[in-house]
Amino acid sequence: MAEIVEINGHKWKKSKGDEGQDVYVAQFIIDEDKILGKYVDESSYDILVENDADFYLPTKSVTGEETLSEDDVAFKFRKNVFTAEEQAGAVEGLYDAASESNNRGHAAGPRADTNSGRDWVTPYQADVLDYYIKGQPPAVDGSNPLETIKKKHETGKYETRGSVWLRGKVEDAYGDYSTFFNTYMEEVKDMSIPEAIKVSKNIKDKFISDTSYATPIWSGILVSMVDILVYHMDVLLLM
Repeated sequence: MAEIVEINGHKWKKSKGDEGQDVYVAQFIIDEDKILGKYVDESSYDILVENDADFYLPTKSVTGEETLSEDDVAFKFRKNVFTAEEQAGAVEGLYDAASESNNRGHAAGPRADTNSGRDWVTPYQADVLDYYIKGQPPAVDGSNPLETIKKKHETGKYETRGSVWLRGKVEDAYGDYSTFFNTYMEEVKDMSIPEAIKVSKNIKDKFISDTSYATPIWSGILVSMVDILVYHMDVLLLM
């Protein structure tokens, strides 16, 4: 007999399966934009799965009767299927196969200012450069556009992918990398619009890499001769 349980405002239909496992059927869908590319914390999940359990996505039923199928499976968990020795052997065999990857996108989480030797072009820096390149267009409401840009990016939330500064070229031109962008902003604020456009375009063209990167993580794929196993050495979020 199924019961409805509510956790953190989310409703689940809970019952027992034929193997004694807990069966949960979600009665809700979360917009992917709210969770993609974000790190997991305690607010990211409703249930900590510690025993055998099956989780299903909300089912679609024309008759109104709920019928679970493999098409609706979110994931299934079985505890202690692999022995400690088997797990240790898998780690030993797979550890050296992992390599740094930049194409894991959302699985890598949000970017920081600097990560793994890369100095990201922050959204704030990108918007400031574009403001000067576009000829310093005035705000419709008469506010200071640079202050508006600064306020817009106060949260420091970045996308999962982005461009990076060519640090060597920056240091050749400005010396100290950590202060160069502030130095640039001090320079252009007193320049004429044509001069500011020229300097800003030069920085964007010469000091920013043409390649877009994601936060690097260690990842690898193993193909078994018996089964086809896709083994991603990433942090998996099971909701």
